Amino acid sequence: MPKVHRMLNRIAHSGSFWVFVSVASTMVLVNLNRDPNPGTSRGLWSSAALAEDTPPTQPAPKERALLREGSTIVEAKGKFRVVKDRLIFREDGSTRTFVCLENQMLQRVASYLSDEDRRLVWVVTGRITEYESSNYLLIEKATRGR
Repeated sequence: MPKVHRMLNRIAHSGSFWVFVSVASTMVLVNLNRDPNPGTSRGLWSSAALAEDTPPTQPAPKERALLREGSTIVEAKGKFRVVKDRLIFREDGSTRTFVCLENQMLQRVASYLSDEDRRLVWVVTGRITEYESSNYLLIEKATRGR
């Protein structure tokens, strides 16, 4: 019995044992505090946080899936609106919205929106990005619709 006692004593006083215990307990705590619905993230830049002021809508099943990183939207008609200092693009006939990423093209759209009617339809071409289960739009071309 003294041999087992010495071995347990040696383990309890080793640094690697306590590192293991620390890592294991941290993993347990992270899993306990994990959000059971990660799609409803309310992070700073999540679509849900930016679109809080709009009534919730149930998107069609085909629109629930995220678009792949790098895919493009070509000449999509839709409208822009400002939500919490960000521009949001919503394609006509769709419930899908995109938070627009800042670039010079978005700056031109924003300066026009500050002077003109926000109900104006735009024709937009751009590239899709993905971050924390949300899609974002990097506008490459935006023209006022007719």
